[in-house]
Amino acid sequence: MARVQIIGSGNAFNMDGRAHACYLIESDLLLDCGASSVLRMQSLHVDLSFIAGVLFTHFHGDHLAGLPFLLLNYKYILKRSESLTILGPRGIQETCERLLELTYPGMTFEFPIHYFEIIPGRDVAFRDKTIRGMPVTHRPESLGYRITWEKDSSRRTFAFSGDAAYDSQLFELVRGVDLAVVELSLVENDGSVAHVALSEVRDGSLRSQRVVYSHVYDELANLARMEGLTVAEDGMILEF
Repeated sequence: MARVQIIGSGNAFNMDGRAHACYLIESDLLLDCGASSVLRMQSLHVDLSFIAGVLFTHFHGDHLAGLPFLLLNYKYILKRSESLTILGPRGIQETCERLLELTYPGMTFEFPIHYFEIIPGRDVAFRDKTIRGMPVTHRPESLGYRITWEKDSSRRTFAFSGDAAYDSQLFELVRGVDLAVVELSLVENDGSVAHVALSEVRDGSLRSQRVVYSHVYDELANLARMEGLTVAEDGMILEF
C-alpha cells in the first residue's frame, strides 16, 4: 500500500503540543518542513537519510522554517554526501538561501543542493513520483500538490492543500484523488483569513476518496471527529 506519515498536524502556534506542518511521502519525499519538524521526526525515529527531496507549499515559517535544522543535521550528524533536491513555488531558491543566511550565516554544505521551481499545472518527475503544483488561495506563491506514483502495480494519487481557502481551487486540487490531506484551521470563518473552517466543509464539496484534516488544535479536532471527520495526529500513518 502507498504510505504517507503525518509528522506535524498542528498550526503555527504548536497548540496542544502538535508539531508544525510536515508530511513524509513514502520514505523519500518530505512535504513541508515547519520549524519544529526535525524535532518531531527525531521523536518518531524517522530515518532522515532516506529523504531525497523536500517539497514546499509556501513560505510561512510553520511550513518552511525547519529547513536550516534539517540541513544542519545532514551536515554535522549524518555527514550527508548524497544530493538533496528542494522543490517549491516561484522564488524557492532565493527564499531558502535567504533563510539559511539569516539562521546560519556563511554555512556551506558538503553535499549538493538542487533547487527546482514548480510551475503550476506542469508535471514534474521526482524519482518514481509525478508532482503537479496547483494554485490555492493563501499566499501569492501558494501551491497545493497532487503527487502520483505506482504502488503494488496500481496508480495512487495523494493531494495536499498546504494552507488554503475553501474555494474552487481547493475543490479542483482534491477532486478524485485516493487520499487528500486538507488544512482545517477554524470552526467558523468570518472571511478575514484564507483558511478552511469546519462550518464550510459540511457542504461536501471536497470530492476525494478519503479526506484527512490537519493543521488543527485539539478542541477543533474533537469537534471535527464528532461530525465524523478523520483528523490527523502527529505520527499517524496513512495507507491507501
